[in-house]
Amino acid sequence: MRGGYLFSIDRMKRKRDIDGLNRALQDTDSEKRHEASYALACLAKDDDFGHPSSLPFLEDALFDSNSEVRENAVGAIGYLAKLEIGRESTFFKLARATKDSDSKVGNNAIIALKELVTGVYFSDATYIPKLNESLEDNVFHVRAYAAFALGRMALKGIREKSSIPYLENNMRDSHFEVRWRAAFALACLADNGGIGRNSSIPLFERTLSDNDEMMRQCSVIGLKVLAKELGLVKESSIPLLKRRFGDSSHDIQQDAKEAVSIITEILAKREKKEDRIRKKKKAEEERSRQEAEHKAKDEADRKAKEEAECQARLAEDERKREEAEHKAKEEAIHCLSSSVILEVPHFLEPGSTAEIMIILNNSTKENIEKVFVDTSDMDEYFDTRGEVSVNSLRSGMEIRKAIRIKPKFEEGTFPVKIKITGSGVTIEKQYTIKVGGTEIY
Repeated sequence: MRGGYLFSIDRMKRKRDIDGLNRALQDTDSEKRHEASYALACLAKDDDFGHPSSLPFLEDALFDSNSEVRENAVGAIGYLAKLEIGRESTFFKLARATKDSDSKVGNNAIIALKELVTGVYFSDATYIPKLNESLEDNVFHVRAYAAFALGRMALKGIREKSSIPYLENNMRDSHFEVRWRAAFALACLADNGGIGRNSSIPLFERTLSDNDEMMRQCSVIGLKVLAKELGLVKESSIPLLKRRFGDSSHDIQQDAKEAVSIITEILAKREKKEDRIRKKKKAEEERSRQEAEHKAKDEADRKAKEEAECQARLAEDERKREEAEHKAKEEAIHCLSSSVILEVPHFLEPGSTAEIMIILNNSTKENIEKVFVDTSDMDEYFDTRGEVSVNSLRSGMEIRKAIRIKPKFEEGTFPVKIKITGSGVTIEKQYTIKVGGTEIY
């Protein structure tokens, strides 16, 4: 049986029967899947032949139970990528494969990732958020190649601002491969009127003197395109770029000179514009100052006159107000005092209960608002029950109410204060209640 399917797969390989090999990759027999994956890898590697239809089957094979199948699938994907056959979803499957328990599969997955991002341009912008997440993968190769893929997408005009903070963070990565590919991606994002931000400038400045030529190149170009395409510049970049005038790479020398020229021109224009703005602002401020001084003098004279008149009016108004308040208060106190009659018992037997009669009789022409009789001062010596509170005691109205009291002590003479409030004023009435036969204070 083994020889039979080997012959069958070999025949499919010779006939370049991709559909047949794809089906064989799904066979329940692991040996058959192994041979099919190997055949697809060989066709791509040796014959430069492959088809995109194999990709979903090879992606599934990356997680086959047979490690040899996984290894062949990784190889086939890498060889197809060299033929510019690949797709975005394969990146994330390969990223998982880099963590395979079989080190050969993991290492080959890293190689295949590199082939994929260098051989195939990704074009689906919906994958950008997932590529951003891959910039934080714990395998540094995945971080590096995700950045490279984003950079190549940006060259095709497919880019999003959301990638920038991830890439800036990767510019600080401990692995050089990650750093330079992040620098490449940031430069590509900014190129051709793209996207970028000022926070990338110090990161490029820091890597201008890197030992690696590729990193220096990306850093110089990054500063150049940020300036040229987006007008994002810092004066601190100029002396650092001038040091690259003597770089061992002629291309870096030229790019550095172009960058300095662009940045210098932008800064000069900016300074010229700011100088015009400063002069205009200064002239406006001087004119405004003179106008304000003249206006202030006139205003001060007018206010002084008005103030004197106002103070005189205020003094007169205050005098009248105080007179009116005093008169109103006196009238309110008189009205309240004459309208509230308290009948307080002067003597109680120990343990007995008595009543304080409260007669509210408004014989005045004015209503008395919010009348309240406060007996809380008695609580030290007596238990009290009842409350007297009237929202409005209208003219001619009479109300009778009682508050029951019971002494807390067997004997003694107790001073009692009762407060009556109404129409915003308070009066106080004092009484003495004797309990039993002996007086105490």
